[in-house]
Amino acid sequence: MMNRIILPTDFSENALHAIRYCHEIFTGEQVEWVLLNTFGADLYTSAATMGLRADSAVMDEYHEMSMGKLQKLREQLQEEYRQEGFTYDLVSRYDFLPDAINFLIAQKPVYLVAMGTQGATGAKELFFGSNAVRVMEVVTQVPILAIPERSPAVVPRKIALATTYTDLPVHSQLDVLTAMADRFDAEITMIHISEEVHLSDKQKKFRDRMQENLSKYDPALYTLAHKKVDKAVAEYIESTNTDILALISRKHSFFKSLLKKSVLKDLGYHSKIPLFVMHHQ
Repeated sequence: MMNRIILPTDFSENALHAIRYCHEIFTGEQVEWVLLNTFGADLYTSAATMGLRADSAVMDEYHEMSMGKLQKLREQLQEEYRQEGFTYDLVSRYDFLPDAINFLIAQKPVYLVAMGTQGATGAKELFFGSNAVRVMEVVTQVPILAIPERSPAVVPRKIALATTYTDLPVHSQLDVLTAMADRFDAEITMIHISEEVHLSDKQKKFRDRMQENLSKYDPALYTLAHKKVDKAVAEYIESTNTDILALISRKHSFFKSLLKKSVLKDLGYHSKIPLFVMHHQ
């Protein structure tokens, strides 16, 4: 079965690093890579303005330049990886990135969206980082793999699933995570993050269901009681050499389940390892 994976790119080094990371971990698989470049949103920030400009000759010129860069990127990847199981679809759209991704998902089933996410260390990086977080918030039909520029392209051996035991992930999205664990014989652990050590009856039920869903991996359970979620997670990652951090988000209040605030934005900006974001049932 060929998996369709969307790889957004702005042709930056960060985006190329994320693309290469995915090519490395999916080497030997049957993959249809969708190289996606969107343009216009950085020039015209409102949807109304974008609509007025959509038919302009300037946009035609941007589209032509975008497609030219996508073709060069495809040639570069084909030369680097030479995988018979890899095919490439080039998509250039005048659109906001999350909307473009959702459009592609509606057209044809997608297995995963994988993209780079930069740290908040400058205007360009902050824009792209914010863009990545927005994709995680708005694109809910498939899981998102967000890959920091500092993340080494290593075989994932340890995957940590951060949860407050208040939500369960969509089964099909959890299947993508477990398929990755199976492919690399990776262990999965569950880390509970909360200011309170004790669980409510509802949380215990969610914990037990998650354990049941992951029973073949016999996941170890850890509790991180800390007021600063990003700091607690970072310390756990460092001490355990975790390779991928998996998270469950909520559609309308992104990652509100962690201490009831949107801390995933901090994790997205400061994490050194990929974030695998699933959405709740």
